[in-house]
Amino acid sequence: MLNSVSITGRFTQEPTLQSKKNGDKELKFLHFTVACQRNYKNPDGTYSADFIDCTAWRATAEFIHKHFSKGQEITLKGELRTNNYTDKDGVKRKSTVLNVEQAFFAGAKKTNEVSAFGENVPSEDIPLPDDEFAPPLDEYIEYGAEDDVEK
Repeated sequence: MLNSVSITGRFTQEPTLQSKKNGDKELKFLHFTVACQRNYKNPDGTYSADFIDCTAWRATAEFIHKHFSKGQEITLKGELRTNNYTDKDGVKRKSTVLNVEQAFFAGAKKTNEVSAFGENVPSEDIPLPDDEFAPPLDEYIEYGAEDDVEK
């Protein structure tokens, strides 16, 4: 079976490093969203974007936190994971998250510089996702932590 995904997008918010206790160890992670612009224009001349929820663990999370900020481009490689959960209203939902295994620099170093494609996209112009159906952060943490803990 193959579950491999590569995306390039821009951070919709500042990546904030978090941690969770796992026995005697502290497990560091990042939960973030990247906006991936589609390759075609809408009838009004604008581009649509897909908002991809991502989770990175340990050294990958620390690397992303250290080198990236809101609006910057990043290329991510990993696998998709689905998560079933019940929202605050008791409705059963399903989410899909990119479990990041590798992260790479892409585009310009700073958000106010011109990228290799000649575009200048300040971070305040990055649209924010509609989080209506996003599961609580604890659901992501529990799901990823169980699978990612070394035994």
